[in-house]
Amino acid sequence: MRICFLTPQYSLDTGGISTYVRNLARGLAERGHSVSIVTRQVRSIVGYGTDEGIPIYRTPHLALPPAHLFAHGFFSMKVLKEWKPDIVHVSQPGSFLLGDLGTPVVTTFHTTIDQEKAAFSCRSLYGLYVNCMWPVIKRIEGDTIKKSGKIIAVSRETAKALIDKHPECGGKIEVIYNAVPREWFHIERRERSNVLLFVGRLSEIKGVEYLIDAMVKVKREFPDVRLLLVGDGELKGRLQRRVRDLGLGECITFEGDLDESMLVTLYSMATAFVLPSLYENCPFSIVQAFASGVPVVATRIGGVSELVDDGETGLLASSRDSCGLASAISRMLADAAKRRRISDKAREFARRNFQLNMAIDRLERVYCDLASKS
Repeated sequence: MRICFLTPQYSLDTGGISTYVRNLARGLAERGHSVSIVTRQVRSIVGYGTDEGIPIYRTPHLALPPAHLFAHGFFSMKVLKEWKPDIVHVSQPGSFLLGDLGTPVVTTFHTTIDQEKAAFSCRSLYGLYVNCMWPVIKRIEGDTIKKSGKIIAVSRETAKALIDKHPECGGKIEVIYNAVPREWFHIERRERSNVLLFVGRLSEIKGVEYLIDAMVKVKREFPDVRLLLVGDGELKGRLQRRVRDLGLGECITFEGDLDESMLVTLYSMATAFVLPSLYENCPFSIVQAFASGVPVVATRIGGVSELVDDGETGLLASSRDSCGLASAISRMLADAAKRRRISDKAREFARRNFQLNMAIDRLERVYCDLASKS
């Protein structure tokens, strides 16, 4: 089957949407499908290319909202007509698809624009973009839903948000959690003492400032504690200044964006993984931590509460609560037996829910069902 992923993001470093498309594209290609990707320009990279043998077309990026959404849609349609896929799989609506594709469409929603608008303030650049662009992106969502024969929600929280705002899509929705390749389930743990790991975008929504503030209290109890912050983003400078102001430069390091092989190394050595987000649906970082056997401390928000059963598959704290987060981190670091018990239960949950082969099995059934009806 010829399957083309249409996605607004596809980088080779960190990023949930990129990881989602990369995992599925490679997994489907291994099963003999002809897979391709259409995405936006990254830096100066534009036009035709490949990623491990998978054809990619990067559309020219017009840095003029909302014209960039129309431009991406225009160039995407041209390439789709050239490649003539059997299925178009949209990973997060991010452009106007002008006209009839003439091909069955599956759309994955990682979030909704209403969820993002509620979560982001106008204090950040991206938050300002979301709030200003909300009417346009809301229309793109509705248009994509109409064109889609099936909608994949990455969590029950996402499905509920979609049905609340677009009741007409209820019969099209199937929940399929984000998933990781089998290699993540066979990482050899080489746990080091009191090493904390965060992986994600350094943006307002990830709540990293609360984690940095929490480290003041954690360091008092565990003087040798280290926090590795993996990722990049618009708040990096501000967060670095906060680390310096609190005198935490020796225990907190900014690792930048890392590829998957380097991420695996960090997960293998981490004592615990921490995600202090203000809003999430099905974060890949928690999926990766569960699969690799790293105990998780996270915030009690959105789809995270579907994944982390407090005290069983991880520990939860309230969002925007540095003291509560510090307490949960300290409890995790202090009790090796608790960490083993939590990581064992989380890994079993991951085996049941986050295996890439299982997700691809379900997607193949969706694709075949839609293709047979077209």
